[in-house]
Amino acid sequence: MNSPLRAAVRYAWLGWRNDLVDTLTGYGVDEHRAAALASWVALNTQEHGGKLSECLRECNDLVAFGGGTHVEFAEAQLEEQSRRRADFRLSLRAAARGIWTGQLSANAARNTMLLAIHRRYTNAWHEGMRRVGLKPEDMTVVEAMALNTAILSAGRHVTRFVAWAEMRTRADGVLLRTLWPRVETWINGYDAVVNRATAMAGKDEKLEWRLGVAEHCSSCLRLNGKVKRASWWASNGILPRQPNASYLVCRGFNCKCVLLSTEKPLSRGRMPKLP
Repeated sequence: MNSPLRAAVRYAWLGWRNDLVDTLTGYGVDEHRAAALASWVALNTQEHGGKLSECLRECNDLVAFGGGTHVEFAEAQLEEQSRRRADFRLSLRAAARGIWTGQLSANAARNTMLLAIHRRYTNAWHEGMRRVGLKPEDMTVVEAMALNTAILSAGRHVTRFVAWAEMRTRADGVLLRTLWPRVETWINGYDAVVNRATAMAGKDEKLEWRLGVAEHCSSCLRLNGKVKRASWWASNGILPRQPNASYLVCRGFNCKCVLLSTEKPLSRGRMPKLP
């Protein structure tokens, strides 16, 4: 299912027309922030070498955090979130590029990636806590264990990636960009950690499942707008953007949904059958 926002972003990126400001404000985004992002998209069109995926991601983040009662939150969080994700991607890509060019040994690349994962996943957890008004020092032992599990789980795939990349170097005639899709797995993991932290730290905080800019699967559509306590989302293990999520038709891959604090009443009755 194509959302109006996704279509508007795509048209703007292709240079066909740019009614992105009107579309963004229709989603509750402040007009000035909508205009600023539309200008950024205009500078990152297909003609200028920009990537549609990056334009979609930026617009998705603005809609997710920039509408309604979350405008003030968005001002403080959007820039930080985008910067940290971009820094994380640069660190991992630098390690992959080092393997590809032969300038980094396997051990050096592995250590660089493990350090980046540890640092950025920790940042992601803290970001998730801030969504519900908590500070890093408020983290419980159980939450610290969950963060450590996420870091270790992501780290287990690094050695395999390095071995795989060593067989796909420039000397082998392989293009560098063929390494990027696997790198994005860890970047997507950043968002998964944020959502898990929000659900675990929020406890009695009311969180609403919100769709992002993506091709929505039937499971995410059923969950859209549902409001439950953070403790409910966490204890039932129903969270957006989790890799291999068996409860979602999309399995969490390319999922752009988020859990956001809300003042809406709790959803009553049975939750939808999943997947």
